[in-house]
Amino acid sequence: MNALHDEAQLAALALLGDPTRRRLYDYVTARPQGAGRDEAASAVGISRMLAAFHLDKLLAVGVLAAEYRRLGARRGPGAGRPHKMCRPAGRALAGQLALGRYADAAR
Repeated sequence: MNALHDEAQLAALALLGDPTRRRLYDYVTARPQGAGRDEAASAVGISRMLAAFHLDKLLAVGVLAAEYRRLGARRGPGAGRPHKMCRPAGRALAGQLALGRYADAAR
């Protein structure tokens, strides 16, 4: 593995250290079809804005993937904007540190 890949893996793992973010991640990854912000927020008991903040962080590092789709039966003009759905990215997370690399572990 190269250093850039290691940094990305550590960043993704570090994001999951936040308990709220971890609960959102667990909820979304347990649903293969994904989950919208409103649904995920309700499931973990937080506001939609807070869920959007945490989900966007997970999307930015590639732990989750986004797709847009309409949830209702309406189609075509006037049906409204598609919902942003988060789903598992299919990316395995793993990290390891060499013994004695305490600065990396702290980061």
